[in-house]
Amino acid sequence: MPLLQAPSVHASRSFAPVPAPIDSFDAMMREATDKARTLAALATNPAQAAVAKAATRFATELEVAAAAALAISQGADDISIAIESPRGNIGRCGGVLTNLCDALYGLYQSAKVPVLFFSVGIIVYNLLEGWAPGDTVYYLIVTSTTVGYGDIFPKSPLGKLFTCVYAVLGITVVLGTLAPLVAILQGEWREKLLECICGKGVDTRDMSLSMDEINARMKAEGGYGRRYALALLSPLAVLLSGMALHWQYIREPPDFTAGEDPVMMWLGELAVSFLGHHSGVAHWLKNLELDVVGFIDSFYWTVITMTTIGYGDICPRSGMAKMLAVIYLPMAVIALADAISDVGMIGRRRSIRETDFGMRVDECLLRDAVRDGECNVHPKLSEAEFLTDQLIANKLVDEEAVLVLKRQFKYLTRRGTFESDEDRQLNAQLVYEELAGRVAEGKVLSDGASEHDLTPEGNFKWKSFEAWFERSWKVRVVKAARGDLSLAQPGRQEIELKTALGAASRGR
Repeated sequence: MPLLQAPSVHASRSFAPVPAPIDSFDAMMREATDKARTLAALATNPAQAAVAKAATRFATELEVAAAAALAISQGADDISIAIESPRGNIGRCGGVLTNLCDALYGLYQSAKVPVLFFSVGIIVYNLLEGWAPGDTVYYLIVTSTTVGYGDIFPKSPLGKLFTCVYAVLGITVVLGTLAPLVAILQGEWREKLLECICGKGVDTRDMSLSMDEINARMKAEGGYGRRYALALLSPLAVLLSGMALHWQYIREPPDFTAGEDPVMMWLGELAVSFLGHHSGVAHWLKNLELDVVGFIDSFYWTVITMTTIGYGDICPRSGMAKMLAVIYLPMAVIALADAISDVGMIGRRRSIRETDFGMRVDECLLRDAVRDGECNVHPKLSEAEFLTDQLIANKLVDEEAVLVLKRQFKYLTRRGTFESDEDRQLNAQLVYEELAGRVAEGKVLSDGASEHDLTPEGNFKWKSFEAWFERSWKVRVVKAARGDLSLAQPGRQEIELKTALGAASRGR
């Protein structure tokens, strides 16, 4: 299907009545989409699920195209719908440009706060302490990662006072912007490397396997040992990188011309005691120019750095060493912390997998029977309630946070009519009512809603739920299914766009 770009259409133009083929095509596409979704729900293995997913995506795109053609034929206003086909060259180019723009914008969003943090630090510490920009960046990284070598520190009273505030801010800013680094450390390269060494492991996400089968295969194939090795691959790689950094740029090479190395002499004497005085190995060890102490120092410095102990007895001195340390320190701290978290999570998942919930089935339902102080002899424990209870019991989520989220969901569905809180469901009708209500109250909408549902003046453009559903909601669903629409996490992103009424109220 080629790129369908419907131009803006005004009501003043005359249109012929809706042709029967377009109307019937729209209905046929709706039926195809419903069948594809049914296939996806009935899929029993990954292959069937993949085929059903592709069919659903293709049928949904055709449905939106039919809806667009139907809307144009009916003389709709402000139609701007672009549907790209996987085979369309123009669609592919548009998708590449969109992804590139999204990536650049995401990079800007991630980098603007750290750049401001380091820029202010460079200016202030240059004025107060006279530090060069490179030394300031190195100092801020050492401070923000809590390594704290102590080789550079403020001496003036104002510098110390500024550091008291800026150090706390730096921990938040620097460690809070390392999500891309964490993604790299947790990337697929670990699994692929482990597959090359040990072969493919147990797929615990295969829903066709029972819990007993998964546990048996994990024990037989050493699945948990594989997972622990996977968790430790990243810190091991970072450890070796740190040792190479110290060996090449921080270590002070020994002067072998000054005399024999005491460590090598000790190894030679040890070889003599086992192999005898006439052993060539003992003589070779005594005369071998190998910096064993430097190797030990490299391992020592890397471990002390990764654990953020930072004694300061060994630290970067040259400009190149400091520059490389600026890159290495955040990676070292994050790698070890992430590995410790992964190891703990592996143990927790194993405990959950091996728990005999059948033995505790009565306790699970009894907990629901007395929920919120009630005494219900006919309780019904839903999957969502079971998941919530177990997440809290295994300390994977905070109980207070769960209560807050429940209240938030109750607020989202406040416009609907439900017999009980368990029956609450958020649907497209409630979303439409919420968007229209927020615009009327002058409140902020999401980036996507602002783009698709607001006029340039900031007014809500849709007059009915049906129009919004056909010409806005369906388009956004297709874009999200293709991966062309980035969905922000609630509470993680501050939305800048404002409605016209909101701007007017702030102006007053």
